[in-house]
Amino acid sequence: VVFGNPIFFHLDKINQISDKKTIYKKFNLNPTKKIILFTTSKYQGPSEKYDYDIKVWRYLLKYFSNSHDIYLVLKPHPNENITKYQEILREFTTSNSKIISGNLIELLQVCDIVISNFSTAIVDSICLNKPVIEVKWPGIRQIPFEEHGVIIQSKLEDLASAIKNMDSIEIKDNLFQIREIFLKEHYNIPFNKSKLENVLKELLNC
Repeated sequence: VVFGNPIFFHLDKINQISDKKTIYKKFNLNPTKKIILFTTSKYQGPSEKYDYDIKVWRYLLKYFSNSHDIYLVLKPHPNENITKYQEILREFTTSNSKIISGNLIELLQVCDIVISNFSTAIVDSICLNKPVIEVKWPGIRQIPFEEHGVIIQSKLEDLASAIKNMDSIEIKDNLFQIREIFLKEHYNIPFNKSKLENVLKELLNC
């Protein structure tokens, strides 16, 4: 029997329990900066065959590596070889960008925007109420989050504009309102704990 990620059984309490100051300190992040978290999608879908993550990382560094207001964080997929990402990072003179192979949930709690391709981290981001921009690639069939209006999709060449548009309170409010309906309809989040207990009892008594 699969019930999904157990951390979301208590989704309503995650932000209350978390100590964001400790997370900023742990990863040496500046809380006064807007943190853009890029989660790679290696081993997930077409990204295993194509270099989409490499293209997005280079793009983000090109447009934001010298920004005084933004901090870029690349969160690689578990067990992913990050050598290429490190090589690209060294091509830029930057003090506001880093690669962190840390706890995804912790990084999501302190970031302001999430960028991804096809990663399941998109679901985690939506659960934690973070605005998500999914990079759209021609000819690639992606999970239809955008059809539900719960994320923003952008072509790579338009990504900088999409990030700037996320400053709009109207856009954020719209995403967050749709989020509640989306999570309940598709993932039954927040969970009805009493109903979950009843289901478990019925299964155990079979």
